[in-house]
Amino acid sequence: MDFKIYPFKRNKKYIIYVRYTDQRGKTRNLSTGISYPPSCSAKIKKEAMNQAHKKAVTMLVDEIQQATIPIEERLLLSNFLESKYFKHLEHNLAEKSYPIYANALSNFLRICGNKAIGEYKRSDIQEYKLHRLSEGRKKTTINIEMRSIKAGFGWAEKNDFLLKSPFRGQDFLFETRGKRP
Repeated sequence: MDFKIYPFKRNKKYIIYVRYTDQRGKTRNLSTGISYPPSCSAKIKKEAMNQAHKKAVTMLVDEIQQATIPIEERLLLSNFLESKYFKHLEHNLAEKSYPIYANALSNFLRICGNKAIGEYKRSDIQEYKLHRLSEGRKKTTINIEMRSIKAGFGWAEKNDFLLKSPFRGQDFLFETRGKRP
C-alpha cells in the first residue's frame, strides 16, 4: 500500500498527515497526531517526519487488519445502537415512539448479551420471546418489542452494517382474539 506523509499548517503549527488509498479505492487523509512549530530547526522537522512515518506504518497495518474482518464481526450491538441507530431514530420517529424502540433494544441487549452485530442468530430472538413471556409480559407487548428489534436489524442490513438480518422472516407471538359481537 502506497502512502505519503505531509505537513499541514493549522493553528500556528504543522500537523503531519498521512495520505493513502484504502482497499475500496478511496483516498484518505489521517492525522498522525505528531506536530512541530513553524520556526524550528531542520533536525526537529526531520525527527517529527521520522516519527510520523513510523506512526503511519502502524496506523496502516492496523487499518489493513481491521479491513480483513467484516464490519458485522467488529461492531458490537451496543456501539451500533449508540453511534448509529439511536441517532437515526431520534430524527425519524415520533417523540413518543423513540422510547418504545430504545426500551425494546435495551431489553434485547440485557437478555441476549452484547455481541458483535453479526453474531446474533434466530435462536436469540426465540430466547428473547421465551424470556419475556416468563417475565409475565403480554404477547402483544412482546410483538411490539419484536417489531422494534427487527426494525433495528433491518436498518443495519439496509445500511450495510449486516449482510443479512438474522431476524428476517421471524414469527411473532400472535394472540387469538375473541369473536366480535
